[in-house]
Amino acid sequence: MTMIELGIVMGIVSVLLALVLGLSRHVNETVKIRRAQSELGEWHESLSRWRLQFGEYPYGNPTDDDLQNATDPGRNLSNILQYAYVQLPLESGSSTNLSFRSFVAGQLKHIDPWGQPYIYICDESRNAYTLFSCGPNSKTRINGKGEETDTYDDVYFER
Repeated sequence: MTMIELGIVMGIVSVLLALVLGLSRHVNETVKIRRAQSELGEWHESLSRWRLQFGEYPYGNPTDDDLQNATDPGRNLSNILQYAYVQLPLESGSSTNLSFRSFVAGQLKHIDPWGQPYIYICDESRNAYTLFSCGPNSKTRINGKGEETDTYDDVYFER
């Protein structure tokens, strides 16, 4: 009788443990999605401040050497952090450059919770942009190769 009772208790404990582990994985993914949404919202605020100040959204303009060395320039936030700037006139008649990196308040992450860069695509008129994370599977339809891939888990912030 004791062995049967012990077996039943062990079975119940293992089922409960499996439920708790499954729930913790779900909670962990939910936390990552919320974190990505929060970080994208912070980026939106910085992008909006830039547009209010200069009348357009920032746009990175890498050189040919940068294009050859980067995997996908112009499609991630590190590109605008590195290349986006505006020329400001000085009272002396000369001008100076103000970079988007120096304009951003705080330390915003340009890598999503899954280790991939956030994607930032600004239209040619610089009046609208798309900002998103590729999500848990790190794949998106906009991957530079024109491949149709899963986009159901992407985290978007469009303006």
